[in-house]
Amino acid sequence: MRVKEEMVRRANITTGTGKRRVYSGHYALSSIIFCAHCGDLFRRVSWNNRGKKSVVWRCVSRVTKKTSGIDCPARTVREEDLQEAVMKAINDVFSGRDTIIPILKENIEKVIGSGNTGKVEEIEAELADLQKELLKKANARQAYDDIADKIEELRRKKQELLLEDANNEGSRQRVEEMEKMLDEMETAVTEYDESLVRKLIEKITVYDDHFTVEFKSGLETEVAM
Repeated sequence: MRVKEEMVRRANITTGTGKRRVYSGHYALSSIIFCAHCGDLFRRVSWNNRGKKSVVWRCVSRVTKKTSGIDCPARTVREEDLQEAVMKAINDVFSGRDTIIPILKENIEKVIGSGNTGKVEEIEAELADLQKELLKKANARQAYDDIADKIEELRRKKQELLLEDANNEGSRQRVEEMEKMLDEMETAVTEYDESLVRKLIEKITVYDDHFTVEFKSGLETEVAM
């Protein structure tokens, strides 16, 4: 389920502009940085200004404004500033882990509760009755389209409930994974770590004066920069 979830995310990267973007996994920050103005992705760009080389990230709509038709005012961000913001977000969570993790766990348990097991069992019982009724009508050469439609609708509802339970369980696992990683960190992060970003960070949104960093556990924090 987790692998399928990631495959779906990569195959359906849709920006706030309504455009689909191709997933890139070359850098940990690729395909997870979004523009607060237009919702498009940020792209890594190498600059060479009078012999001085630097790497920055820019909103794709702004870079391609001649073809996109969007004159996005998003700022250009130095890669060092992005990396620093991510490290600060991770360190903020690390320093407050004894408070943050229990709250996350409590919130997830409130949402999950006992899950949808009871509802699924009710649907399965109703499906069994409908299938018997359908069989009787089919044997008697009577119309059964209405029953078939009900069966199809109940199957859809059952699938939605099972998917909801799977997603909730995935959220619980992500919090547990985050807790484990924070426990394994002996000290705060002093250097940018690509592998750590891939494991922890879900999304970064670039605003004019700050970033919001969303973790895979669902936690979101704001970093002024």
